[in-house]
Amino acid sequence: MPSRSADSSRSSTSPTTLATKVRRSSVKSTRSEASYTTSSPSHEAIAIRAHELYVQSGFEGGRELEFWLEAERELTGGLKLH
Repeated sequence: MPSRSADSSRSSTSPTTLATKVRRSSVKSTRSEASYTTSSPSHEAIAIRAHELYVQSGFEGGRELEFWLEAERELTGGLKLH
């Protein structure tokens, strides 16, 4: 039968300490994940900006995709291509 000292040497971390470490680890991973997320503009916001670009172009048809992509770039902070 193992002695008590042998049992206590196997588990140097109390359940409370272990739970605290797990919680701290979860907080750290949540913070790092949050720093990598970005919010995307809504479909409606892109549509409104694309329509503004269409109006600014003098109602030039056939460029819907171009206006949409430009609106996305503008609203997400991407580079504007002219």
